[in-house]
Amino acid sequence: LMLLKALIKLGVKNAYIAGFDGYSPKTLNNYLGEYIQFLYCDDDVRLRNKSIRKALALIDKDIKLNFLTPSLYTST
Repeated sequence: LMLLKALIKLGVKNAYIAGFDGYSPKTLNNYLGEYIQFLYCDDDVRLRNKSIRKALALIDKDIKLNFLTPSLYTST
C-alpha cells in the first residue's frame, strides 16, 4: 500500500500487481515461519483483508490497479 501511494505521488497512472493474494483464514498458508501463525486469529485476518480492500478502493481512484494473479482484494 505504501508503494502504491508513492507511485501515485510520482505520477504513475497504472500499476501491475502480482502475489497480493490476501490473507487466508487458514493461517498456515499466510506465513513462511510456523510460529507467526499463533500471532493472529481468524478475526484479525478478516479485519486485515477488509482494511486492505478498503484502502485499495481509495487508491484505485488515483491509479489503475491491474492484478496479474488472483486476489481476495478484487472480489466485492
